[in-house]
Amino acid sequence: MGHLTETADGPRAVSSAHADSPRQLPLHPRNLMRSGIARLALALGLVAAPAAAQQPVIALPFHSPANLIVVQATVGGSRPLWFILDTGAQRSSIDSRLADSLGLQLGGAGRTTGAAASTPTRWIPSMTVRLGGVDLALDSAFTMPHAPLEPGLGHPVDGILGHEVLAPFVVDIDYDADSIRFYRPEDYRPHPDARAVPLRVADNMAVVDAELAVAGERIAASLLLDTGASAEMVLGRHYVQRHALLRRAREVAPVNGGMGVGGSPTTSRGVLEAVHVAGFALARPNAMLLMDSVGALAEMSAAGVAGVMGAEVFRRFHVTLDYPHRRMLLRPGAALNQPFARGRSGIALVAPGPEYGRYQVASVLPRSPGEAAGVRAGDIVVAVDGRTPATLDALRDLLRVPAARLTLTVRRGANTVELPITLEGA
Repeated sequence: MGHLTETADGPRAVSSAHADSPRQLPLHPRNLMRSGIARLALALGLVAAPAAAQQPVIALPFHSPANLIVVQATVGGSRPLWFILDTGAQRSSIDSRLADSLGLQLGGAGRTTGAAASTPTRWIPSMTVRLGGVDLALDSAFTMPHAPLEPGLGHPVDGILGHEVLAPFVVDIDYDADSIRFYRPEDYRPHPDARAVPLRVADNMAVVDAELAVAGERIAASLLLDTGASAEMVLGRHYVQRHALLRRAREVAPVNGGMGVGGSPTTSRGVLEAVHVAGFALARPNAMLLMDSVGALAEMSAAGVAGVMGAEVFRRFHVTLDYPHRRMLLRPGAALNQPFARGRSGIALVAPGPEYGRYQVASVLPRSPGEAAGVRAGDIVVAVDGRTPATLDALRDLLRVPAARLTLTVRRGANTVELPITLEGA
């Protein structure tokens, strides 16, 4: 499915995993995926390898724009490419612009479904990805446009590594150190302090049971594990309506529409009292409340999955995804008790490529602090209180401080304008 992450005040979609293709080239072949995982396991010696406890097969650092896991890999001897490692992606993809230049064999055409709509795609019968010095032979992948995802992250995105890359391994994610390790299942030994959460894996997606506290009530929520979504949670239309979240959640307000696979969803943001998972209670998380009746999240919500749990939750833990044993292991990280932040300016920001160092206003919410300050779509934010933020994430963080009084220096055409702004309070 397509994923949402939050910009200054709105969602930015990051990836896609649900795809429909011509009948002769289905993108949901469960038997094909099972055989592909088995072939990958055999190729890596995961079935009968002698135990070498705690020695990872793959270990590498990652970049974390908007809390995502972005790693470098190559395809067929290519230059280093940037891939989002995405537990919410049912299969891997490569940017449509790159497919021909990489010499990949392409099959039939279809469409991939994003958060609110769909976009054209091509089937890739096979693809080999070299990750951390290890060749991973994938039985299937597909193409889709990744360019719409890049400005919201301020980072290049050449592809997405999905379920079939993760499924044979125990995948250990250290958000504090920005590092990730892949272990053979028989080699991994859980940390004694880790808490296990059962995973239900179907259709190449993993779902965990949690509880959401809202208006004094704890309500059950089955949530897709989605490292490709940087928000805390994104909840689909049916779940939002069933539990009257637009009325019962706190501080419900519209947010700027974000960029997504196939289109931008209709979204509000609400604050819940808590999310409960693995015995941990995380206070006052934000939830994106989607109201679209089409798109992958709408389909999932209608089928009984409330929505997705994203990286803004995961980064508070040391996370181990143990697909072979159908469990997720959580240990507290440095950010466990860090308050959940939200945009307080009404300004949605992007950083277009190829340098990603130019911070442009994509839109401004009506009746927001940004509008009151005179910020306009198309403005380039040059500085905040005289200093130029190092990254798009750093700029967004400055606009999340409650009741902060700032001066934005913006470039508007040939002019430079100083705009005092007071952000929303707590």
